[in-house]
Amino acid sequence: MSFRSCQLSCGIVALVVPLYFPELAAAQQDVTPPSLVSISVSLPSVDVTAGPGPVTVTADLTDDLSGVQQWLVQFNSPSGTQFVQVFGTPGLIAGNALNGTFQGTSQVAQFAEAGTWTATYLSMTDNAGNNTVVNLNIAGFPLSFTVVGAPPDTTPPSLSVTVSPKSLWPPNHKLVNVVASIQVSDLVDPNPVVTLVSIASNEPECPRTGIELTQPARSATSAWVVSQGVRLPTHRAFRES
Repeated sequence: MSFRSCQLSCGIVALVVPLYFPELAAAQQDVTPPSLVSISVSLPSVDVTAGPGPVTVTADLTDDLSGVQQWLVQFNSPSGTQFVQVFGTPGLIAGNALNGTFQGTSQVAQFAEAGTWTATYLSMTDNAGNNTVVNLNIAGFPLSFTVVGAPPDTTPPSLSVTVSPKSLWPPNHKLVNVVASIQVSDLVDPNPVVTLVSIASNEPECPRTGIELTQPARSATSAWVVSQGVRLPTHRAFRES
């Protein structure tokens, strides 16, 4: 920087100093999503015999500036009809958000499909909103676990319904208590749920039926007997069906 002086006509000497503006530093920008270094699953198998079983994923992730905000891994069942997602927000257990080890745990449901569940993708997002989705198999990080335990529940419960009395007679327009007994059983689920929705007549509907449903009662066994009371007018023809 140089200085120069000049003498004005009035005899005053003025010092002229040129102004200097340093270049403004460019603002930092984060436009790069996180990167995967390594990933693993805690146990090779998950037992769901007695109830849901945990699956834990540990991932080493890095980010260039803003830091890892969240991540998610999806596992698909052998048939592809079921899935479970393990995620962290961020779930940091070692290091820091720029270079750390992250961990997340999720539950595999009881009666989930047995066999090998394979991770299909990993999604990673940083605090600046940059996101990337990685196909783990293509990227060279194959990840899976095996579900063992009870067989999957793919069959609905079976029902057996009886009513008492089986017919209403004589047609004297009096209300009669009718009990529907429902026996329900299931191959896998020890606690199937059953509800009597309606009782139909073989005659046209009447404006005043007088039907009153009670709440179901359950037995303590796996083959439940559920009784529900209904009051029907005796001028309606009624038969068990």
